Amino acid sequence: MKYLLWVLGICAVVGILVALVSYRLANDTADSTVSTKTATDGEPAQSAEPSAAPSPSALSAGRYQTYEPGLVDDEGYATTILFFYAGWCPECRGYDQAITAGSIPSGVQILQVTYDDAQDLRKKYGVTIQSTFVRVDASGDKQVLWNGYGRDKSLNAILENTQ
Repeated sequence: MKYLLWVLGICAVVGILVALVSYRLANDTADSTVSTKTATDGEPAQSAEPSAAPSPSALSAGRYQTYEPGLVDDEGYATTILFFYAGWCPECRGYDQAITAGSIPSGVQILQVTYDDAQDLRKKYGVTIQSTFVRVDASGDKQVLWNGYGRDKSLNAILENTQ
Protein backbone atom coordinates (compact mmCIF):
# COMPACT_ATOMS: atom_id res chain seq x y z
CA MET A 1 0.00 0.00 0.00
CA LYS A 2 2.85 2.41 0.86
CA TYR A 3 4.44 1.61 -2.49
CA LEU A 4 1.22 2.51 -4.33
CA LEU A 5 0.96 5.85 -2.47
CA TRP A 6 4.57 6.69 -3.34
CA VAL A 7 3.98 5.91 -7.01
CA LEU A 8 0.78 7.98 -7.09
CA GLY A 9 2.56 10.88 -5.37
CA ILE A 10 5.45 10.83 -7.82
CA CYS A 11 3.03 10.63 -10.76
CA ALA A 12 1.12 13.63 -9.41
CA VAL A 13 4.30 15.70 -9.04
CA VAL A 14 5.50 14.75 -12.53
CA GLY A 15 2.07 15.58 -13.95
CA ILE A 16 2.10 19.01 -12.34
CA LEU A 17 5.60 19.71 -13.66
CA VAL A 18 4.63 18.63 -17.19
CA ALA A 19 1.53 20.84 -17.05
CA LEU A 20 3.57 23.86 -15.90
CA VAL A 21 6.19 23.39 -18.60
CA SER A 22 3.50 22.94 -21.28
CA TYR A 23 1.70 26.06 -20.11
CA ARG A 24 4.92 28.06 -20.14
CA LEU A 25 5.88 26.86 -23.62
CA ALA A 26 2.41 27.60 -24.98
CA ASN A 27 2.50 31.15 -23.62
CA ASP A 28 6.06 31.77 -24.84
CA THR A 29 5.15 30.60 -28.34
CA ALA A 30 1.90 32.53 -28.53
CA ASP A 31 3.44 35.74 -27.22
CA SER A 32 6.89 35.52 -28.83
CA THR A 33 6.68 38.98 -30.35
CA VAL A 34 5.35 40.49 -27.16
CA SER A 35 7.89 38.80 -24.94
CA THR A 36 10.82 39.91 -27.07
CA LYS A 37 9.66 43.52 -27.24
CA THR A 38 10.02 45.23 -23.90
CA ALA A 39 9.77 48.74 -22.70
CA THR A 40 12.15 50.06 -20.10
CA ASP A 41 9.95 48.78 -17.26
CA GLY A 42 9.61 45.24 -18.63
CA GLU A 43 6.01 45.68 -19.76
CA PRO A 44 5.08 45.01 -23.41
CA ALA A 45 6.35 47.80 -25.59
CA GLN A 46 4.00 50.41 -26.88
CA SER A 47 5.03 52.84 -29.52
CA ALA A 48 5.25 56.37 -28.28
CA GLU A 49 3.65 58.71 -30.75
CA PRO A 50 5.80 61.79 -31.28
CA SER A 51 4.00 65.01 -30.47
CA ALA A 52 5.10 66.61 -33.73
CA ALA A 53 6.32 64.12 -36.31
CA PRO A 54 8.48 65.58 -39.05
CA SER A 55 6.73 65.98 -42.37
CA PRO A 56 7.67 63.34 -44.97
CA SER A 57 9.52 65.96 -47.05
CA ALA A 58 11.68 66.88 -44.03
CA LEU A 59 12.84 63.32 -43.45
CA SER A 60 16.38 62.40 -44.43
CA ALA A 61 17.21 59.38 -46.56
CA GLY A 62 17.47 56.17 -44.56
CA ARG A 63 20.99 55.28 -43.48
CA TYR A 64 23.05 52.50 -41.94
CA GLN A 65 26.34 53.46 -40.37
CA THR A 66 28.63 53.03 -37.39
CA TYR A 67 27.31 54.38 -34.09
CA GLU A 68 28.48 57.73 -32.80
CA PRO A 69 26.68 59.38 -29.86
CA GLY A 70 25.97 62.59 -31.81
CA LEU A 71 24.04 60.73 -34.52
CA VAL A 72 21.20 59.65 -32.23
CA ASP A 73 19.49 63.04 -32.24
CA ASP A 74 20.14 64.00 -35.87
CA GLU A 75 17.24 65.97 -37.31
CA GLY A 76 15.48 64.26 -40.15
CA TYR A 77 15.45 60.86 -38.44
CA ALA A 78 12.20 60.06 -36.67
CA THR A 79 13.43 56.52 -35.92
CA THR A 80 16.84 55.52 -34.60
CA ILE A 81 17.68 51.85 -34.09
CA LEU A 82 20.90 50.71 -32.44
CA PHE A 83 22.16 47.37 -33.77
CA PHE A 84 24.48 45.61 -31.32
CA TYR A 85 26.80 43.86 -33.77
CA ALA A 86 29.73 41.49 -33.35
CA GLY A 87 31.84 40.60 -36.39
CA TRP A 88 32.39 37.08 -35.08
CA CYS A 89 28.62 36.43 -34.84
CA PRO A 90 27.01 34.70 -37.86
CA GLU A 91 23.58 36.04 -36.81
CA CYS A 92 24.92 39.60 -36.84
CA ARG A 93 26.56 39.12 -40.24
CA GLY A 94 23.21 37.87 -41.58
CA TYR A 95 21.43 41.00 -40.33
CA ASP A 96 24.24 43.18 -41.65
CA GLN A 97 23.78 41.69 -45.12
CA ALA A 98 20.00 42.12 -44.94
CA ILE A 99 20.30 45.76 -43.89
CA THR A 100 22.91 46.52 -46.55
CA ALA A 101 20.87 44.81 -49.29
CA GLY A 102 17.60 46.42 -48.20
CA SER A 103 16.21 49.88 -48.66
CA ILE A 104 16.00 51.72 -45.35
CA PRO A 105 12.98 54.03 -45.38
CA SER A 106 13.39 57.79 -45.17
CA GLY A 107 13.58 59.04 -41.61
CA VAL A 108 15.07 55.77 -40.30
CA GLN A 109 18.67 55.31 -39.25
CA ILE A 110 20.25 52.09 -38.06
CA LEU A 111 23.45 52.64 -36.12
CA GLN A 112 25.81 49.70 -35.76
CA VAL A 113 27.21 49.45 -32.22
CA THR A 114 30.24 47.20 -31.69
CA TYR A 115 28.93 44.71 -29.12
CA ASP A 116 32.32 43.82 -27.63
CA ASP A 117 33.39 47.46 -27.13
CA ALA A 118 30.15 49.02 -25.88
CA GLN A 119 29.76 47.67 -22.34
CA ASP A 120 28.31 50.99 -21.10
CA LEU A 121 25.63 51.04 -23.80
CA ARG A 122 24.87 47.35 -23.28
CA LYS A 123 24.33 48.01 -19.59
CA LYS A 124 22.28 51.16 -20.22
CA TYR A 125 19.86 49.38 -22.56
CA GLY A 126 19.88 45.93 -20.95
CA VAL A 127 21.50 44.22 -23.94
CA THR A 128 22.74 40.76 -23.00
CA ILE A 129 23.39 39.21 -26.40
CA GLN A 130 24.65 40.35 -29.77
CA SER A 131 22.15 40.76 -32.64
CA THR A 132 19.97 42.89 -30.37
CA PHE A 133 18.21 45.96 -31.73
CA VAL A 134 17.20 48.91 -29.55
CA ARG A 135 15.00 51.72 -30.80
CA VAL A 136 15.84 54.94 -28.97
CA ASP A 137 14.33 58.39 -28.99
CA ALA A 138 16.25 61.56 -29.82
CA SER A 139 17.52 61.83 -26.25
CA GLY A 140 18.86 58.27 -26.36
CA ASP A 141 16.20 56.75 -24.08
CA LYS A 142 15.19 53.15 -24.83
CA GLN A 143 11.77 52.72 -26.41
CA VAL A 144 11.89 49.11 -27.62
CA LEU A 145 14.40 46.28 -27.29
CA TRP A 146 14.24 43.32 -29.69
CA ASN A 147 16.60 40.38 -29.75
CA GLY A 148 16.86 39.12 -33.29
CA TYR A 149 18.92 36.05 -32.45
CA GLY A 150 17.47 33.05 -34.30
CA ARG A 151 14.81 35.16 -36.05
CA ASP A 152 14.13 36.16 -39.65
CA LYS A 153 17.17 38.01 -41.05
CA SER A 154 15.46 40.81 -42.92
CA LEU A 155 15.20 44.56 -42.78
CA ASN A 156 11.41 44.22 -42.53
CA ALA A 157 11.74 42.00 -39.43
CA ILE A 158 13.96 44.61 -37.78
CA LEU A 159 11.61 47.48 -38.58
CA GLU A 160 8.45 45.59 -37.57
CA ASN A 161 9.87 44.37 -34.27
CA THR A 162 11.22 47.74 -33.20
CA GLN A 163 8.04 49.74 -33.81
